[in-house]
Amino acid sequence: MNIHSASTWISQLKTSTLKPKAIRYSLLAALCTPAVSTMAGTVTINESMIDGVFSQGILNIDIRFNPAQTIENASLANLVSASEFTTLRNLTTPLDSVVNMFFVDEVNWCGTSSVSFIGCSTNPGNVIALESDAVGSFGGELEAHELGHALGLPHENFPNLMNAILDGNTQLLSAQISTILSSPLVQTDVNNQQFISINPIAIVASVPSVETPIVPRAEPPIIPESEPPILVTKQDLVAAPVPLPGAVLFFASGLISLFWTGRRKKI
Repeated sequence: MNIHSASTWISQLKTSTLKPKAIRYSLLAALCTPAVSTMAGTVTINESMIDGVFSQGILNIDIRFNPAQTIENASLANLVSASEFTTLRNLTTPLDSVVNMFFVDEVNWCGTSSVSFIGCSTNPGNVIALESDAVGSFGGELEAHELGHALGLPHENFPNLMNAILDGNTQLLSAQISTILSSPLVQTDVNNQQFISINPIAIVASVPSVETPIVPRAEPPIIPESEPPILVTKQDLVAAPVPLPGAVLFFASGLISLFWTGRRKKI
């Protein structure tokens, strides 16, 4: 499967820190803006907004995010080469119908190297890489745009979701809707509801360790030593007809043991 995308640039109306560059069309789709290194991806889900994008026109596609996952791999927290992107793709199942949306610290490679990239997607395919900070800034528009690439949509020069400049326009053209409906990523459940399943995955350099509290060891209970049996004779029983606790009686016929739990009272 070939990776196909094109470079996309954030509108300068949204940020004043962008460096103007020409729009490039290559084999990878990317969105760009400077990012601050944190060495940890953070999952941000904008499910309701993406639902709205893919429910316009004749579309009625439910976007379903699965439980978030975390992968500890410092070498993938910043994507700076084709080798790293390939490693990221190898963490997934090729041609699978579930989209794997990776949230990383930085995306500095997408067909070519640039510190301005903020997202990259296979086109068509099921692998998307997004800079966490950029998702926090541009929200569902960025995620829906890259999902559009995964569904097979290239960039367009018209104001719509796949425009090369993110400007808040998330409209889809009729031809784009037809392409989306033909994608194998669009599934149908038992209730005849179309949906797209997405695995949100955070790539982090390290996972904070959780200290296990020390539980004091319980001391074994102290069991008092039993008193030795009291030896009495038959003559003693005459003076004390009530059986004595813990006493052992000697009779001519043999030895009789009395097992009592109490202590002998002092008189």
